[in-house]
Amino acid sequence: MKVKPNEYLKKLTCLYVEDDENIRESFLIILNKIFKEVFVAKNGKEGLELFKKHSPDIILSDIKMPIMDGLEMSKEIKALDPDAYIILLTAFTDIEFLKKAIDLGVEGYITKPVDKKKLYHKLNFLAEIIKHKKEAEENLQLLNKIFEEQNDAVILAKHNDIKLKNSTFINEFGDFKTLDDLEEYLNIDLIFDEKPSIVNIEIGDSIKTYEISYKKADENHKIITFKNISEINKKIYTDELTKAFNRKYLSSISNKLLNKNLCFIILDIDNFKQINDTKGHLIGDIVLQILSEVIRDNLRKDDYFIRWGGEEFLIIPNNVEDSETAAKIAEHLRQAIEKTNFMEVDKVTCSFGVSCNSVKTKDDIKNLFKKADKALYKAKETGKNKVEVLK
Repeated sequence: MKVKPNEYLKKLTCLYVEDDENIRESFLIILNKIFKEVFVAKNGKEGLELFKKHSPDIILSDIKMPIMDGLEMSKEIKALDPDAYIILLTAFTDIEFLKKAIDLGVEGYITKPVDKKKLYHKLNFLAEIIKHKKEAEENLQLLNKIFEEQNDAVILAKHNDIKLKNSTFINEFGDFKTLDDLEEYLNIDLIFDEKPSIVNIEIGDSIKTYEISYKKADENHKIITFKNISEINKKIYTDELTKAFNRKYLSSISNKLLNKNLCFIILDIDNFKQINDTKGHLIGDIVLQILSEVIRDNLRKDDYFIRWGGEEFLIIPNNVEDSETAAKIAEHLRQAIEKTNFMEVDKVTCSFGVSCNSVKTKDDIKNLFKKADKALYKAKETGKNKVEVLK
């Protein structure tokens, strides 16, 4: 059966190294018909220089040559590019020569005089390998381009390894290599589901909200997209007047609060109805705004501050588990509010209710709120402008 050169070879370049002029000229006629371009050298030293200059797709070389032989040249080329495709052409069948060639990792050898059929078989085999490799590289470049055009942070993962990531991901999270490292850094669990998940992630000094979606690329690869919805989330979960979180926010973070010991601090402005009735609702709104600024200034960035409704607010101090510490925080806030100048209003005070407990279910969160609310009611009933704790 007649073997023809693979058409794809016409898209490839070749480096041909041969010291014998007659062999070189006659063999070059064949190669010029096969390849897009052929670079010719008379010895290994010239061949190495041409390789550095042109990076040819395939190298065909004699072994025994002056100045630098084919084996030495192949060794130097493989050091520069371990994936270089080299075929050695030799009149020698010495086992030692062939062993050295194999040790260098060349793609094969053909004995002289060269049999065209064997040559075409070998070249066609390499052409298919190079073709698939170039297609894979092109696909990877295209995928990289698509990734880079995404405004969201996107990664392509194969099992636990992160194979691709766009610049948005690197800028927001860092240059992670595995999903395990990413989960540990962000303190989240990546749960692969058809439905996107909403998570709050602490990055530096800020907490951002992301919608994380998952898509299966194939049996081994998955695409994970991190959409920063912090601004959208801020509008949904932020009280417009005071810029505190609204009560919807507690529902959104309820899962994050489970399996912890929590403290709830509820505060309510004393005699706020009287302020609205005598000073007007505009002044009442200003009081709420000033109060919110005072509270924020006296809380840490990772404490939760929620406007529950009207003049009532909820505080969940982060990593505070005992009522004694929570009561001290409440008392500090009470004093700060009492000392604040509220402009049109001579004096504004607040009553506080504090309760702490272990939270395992969402019902536990509701019950903890009820206990803190009872403590607040007691503070109101027993004189106002004070802190009460219900254990």
